[in-house]
Amino acid sequence: MLGGLPILSDRLVPLGAPEILARAAQEAADPTAFGVRSYQGAATTYYGGNGSQPPGQLLEDVLQLWFAAPDQWRIEYTSRHPTPAPGPQGPSEAAAPPPLPATQSPPPTQNTPIVLQVSDGTRAWQYQPQANYMAREDPQRITGPAFGKPADLLWHATEGNTVRLAGTTTLAGRRAYVVDLERGPDSHLAYPDTVTGVRDWIDTQTYLLLGSAAYRADGTLETLWTFITLSINSPVNALQFQLTPPAGLVWPTAPPPTPTEIDVAAQLQREARSAPTPLFQPRWLPPWLDPEAYMWWPQMYGSYLALQYDSPRSPGALQITEGQASVFAHAEDGDPVDVGGISGRYREGGGTRFLTLTRDGTAIILEGKAEVTRDVLLEIAASLEQVDHPPRP
Repeated sequence: MLGGLPILSDRLVPLGAPEILARAAQEAADPTAFGVRSYQGAATTYYGGNGSQPPGQLLEDVLQLWFAAPDQWRIEYTSRHPTPAPGPQGPSEAAAPPPLPATQSPPPTQNTPIVLQVSDGTRAWQYQPQANYMAREDPQRITGPAFGKPADLLWHATEGNTVRLAGTTTLAGRRAYVVDLERGPDSHLAYPDTVTGVRDWIDTQTYLLLGSAAYRADGTLETLWTFITLSINSPVNALQFQLTPPAGLVWPTAPPPTPTEIDVAAQLQREARSAPTPLFQPRWLPPWLDPEAYMWWPQMYGSYLALQYDSPRSPGALQITEGQASVFAHAEDGDPVDVGGISGRYREGGGTRFLTLTRDGTAIILEGKAEVTRDVLLEIAASLEQVDHPPRP
């Protein structure tokens, strides 16, 4: 018994969809709850069904993954290319994963991945060799191949949705429950509004989420990710989680210097040229908030931006995260609030205050702690203005 719940062996214990989702959420929050100490494998992700790719086409990423509990990660994106999208197929069609154009066998890991993410649980980095781009990351944002945080998505899965157990299947050599979700009008799922159904594959032994597909109303895919190969609790070399550079590259030995407001504004102007939707910056901030970090991911799932500010009482007292609303997973629960004439949602949890809103196709999340009260958060959000940028050279 772990966490008060039984560990499944080869015997499949009959469970309902809500209980399976609850256990999967518990596993995502604490992998050791059901005996997952480590894993390694490969996964594929498909995205672009929201219209960011030409009709009938998705972008496919292939990932190699290493994980050790509680929060050490190494993720290598080894290939990225457009691929034909499978035809319409809603979640109710079959328990198996939808037909994919990919080979379902991972290609060899390249010496230099397209994107490399490494987290030792305390520090995290992202490096993109082709773009010669390197940045510090928030370790809490590295959660594996899933779009968004699996724990958050699974905890909200039954809220305002209809869920059912569609059966079992085999995925990445693992026996999996297949759970379908039909999105309701009061859904709290952190998916774009175009998503009407979700199918999750959940390991029957450990409740690890093995894959998830999000569908549009016409049955076409919005996003999909699945493990291709997976070995749970096999030995993982601790060197995988050290900040070891690929051959010929050198990691910086210290974090980037703390940016100034002028630095942030100038960089935002540059990034706004290529951002798929508008970027926004606060016109007003309390004088006791100082910029601490600026992070931009120009190639990851439609791009997203994070601005972090420190206060005298709390590092990271304010974080503003922005991303393309049709791609960037963002929770839409909480109390309705007015933000300068725009509808938003406000909630609190775990000592953090959350305010979410969407402007001109950009999802914006403001997170406040310590001195950043609800009123301060609302005032900052109301001051957000679109970043103007100079014309392309």
